[in-house]
Amino acid sequence: MLEKNRLKDFFRKRIICLGKERQEKIIRIEVETEEIDPLLWLKAQKFGKKIYWAERDFHFLYAGIGESIFNEGDSSVLFKKAERFLKKAVGKIRFFCGIRFPCKKKESIWNVFGNGFIILPSFELIKKNKKTFFACNIMTPIFDLEKVLQDLENIEFSESETKKSSVRYTERSDIPEKSQWEEIIKEVIWLIRKKEIEKIVLARKTEFRIKDRFDAFDFLRTIRDNSFKFLIQLDPSVCFFGISPERIFLKIGRYIETEAIAGTKRRGMTEKEDRELYDRLKEDKKELKEHRLVSDFLEKRMKKMCSSFKISKKENVIKLSFMQHLYTKFSGILSEDISDQDIIFHLYPNPAIAGYPVEDALRKIEKLERFDRGFYSAPFGWISQSCSEFITAIRSSLATPDSVYLFAGAGIVENSKPELEWDELEYKIKSFVCFMKNERELKHTLG
Repeated sequence: MLEKNRLKDFFRKRIICLGKERQEKIIRIEVETEEIDPLLWLKAQKFGKKIYWAERDFHFLYAGIGESIFNEGDSSVLFKKAERFLKKAVGKIRFFCGIRFPCKKKESIWNVFGNGFIILPSFELIKKNKKTFFACNIMTPIFDLEKVLQDLENIEFSESETKKSSVRYTERSDIPEKSQWEEIIKEVIWLIRKKEIEKIVLARKTEFRIKDRFDAFDFLRTIRDNSFKFLIQLDPSVCFFGISPERIFLKIGRYIETEAIAGTKRRGMTEKEDRELYDRLKEDKKELKEHRLVSDFLEKRMKKMCSSFKISKKENVIKLSFMQHLYTKFSGILSEDISDQDIIFHLYPNPAIAGYPVEDALRKIEKLERFDRGFYSAPFGWISQSCSEFITAIRSSLATPDSVYLFAGAGIVENSKPELEWDELEYKIKSFVCFMKNERELKHTLG
């Protein structure tokens, strides 16, 4: 194990040696070091690009800064580029990849993210199974050795302090507003009864005007849900982050896992109420139908991709701080020559974030939603030589210097009730709203 005050000297010497390398490849250097909290370390850094990823079991925490490689473009191009780079890699590197939701609307708040991106951070701090590692990823030949060395010198190895947020919001606006939402839901239910569609997942964008900058790092640190935590900062002025319970897939070699998470009830205020809501969720016809549309879809897609697969934990319940969801897990062995891009194509979008049939639902969303989802409910994850993992970026927020935008969606089926679906949206953003601690507005927001 290398002490953190010796890390810069250790890596400086090795980077200087790599300055002589003329072959084009990616070289990763990694050493174990003293325990450092990746999220607090990330907060302390002055780099423009930052990535954070935390597995929901907390066994893998990742923080990355800078850019050894950064590319923007459409998903088909990005996956191919990542695959080409991975073939030149020496060491276990991870490309992080984000792809925007398939929507024709474009709003300027998402400009910094483009249509999609891949990024290999220059420096990483990883906590895995209680051990901490520091690493750098170097693309050779190095064209600007002095910049790489200066970036190394600029890294802080002291953790940033965490504190209670003092951020307050002065104004809230919803797109759509509650009355508009209820009218849209009534229209959707009418379309469902006409058999034009079975389910649509509609979202809402809520803007909070703020006095102080929202601290996404401190927010993520407060969350202890059984969820993935992520943060994407490609420019110092804009940060996209969230606490998603929904994994699109995990691939290890040819082994794959995916899961259906759909069907929702809030958590109870007491153990008794929580158990009653749990029992109602397991028996609620509306929630069961919403869930089975997703699980049936995934079962069909797994049949197409896998030589064998199985269903486990069928219609169990996953509990989060404010919500509980029906949950079904699938696992299998992929057929030969199935790529990460193929997996995304088969599993995304699915009825949990679009509706059913999926293509019809996407067309309805385009017509009914009056804002650009951007990277909300879009795929985000990482790709390596033999493993990859993607989540759906739900329960997410976009923070700018003046505003915080919260996004939440609800699945609408024939027996949905507009007011209850609005309440579900409120509970899905409750973690963010409570963090901002505007008590007067909080009472109004949560009823």
